[in-house]
Amino acid sequence: MKKSDKNKGYDYILDLDVSSPLRTIEDVENAFELIHSDKNALSLFSVNPSHRNPYFNMVEQNEEGYFDLVKKIV
Repeated sequence: MKKSDKNKGYDYILDLDVSSPLRTIEDVENAFELIHSDKNALSLFSVNPSHRNPYFNMVEQNEEGYFDLVKKIV
């Protein structure tokens, strides 16, 4: 693994989130071409449809300091 040099400038930084591992090389190449072709673009991100309402993904800290879902699905 190569460490980045803080004194060196980069034209692009690609950050792939580990929670979305199912991208193909073609997806990444197409995304790069999209941002590379628009000189006014500052960033690019992808989304996908939620499998359930995001309301049910909310968490909050309990009295013991642990985090848990706000709404439990029964």
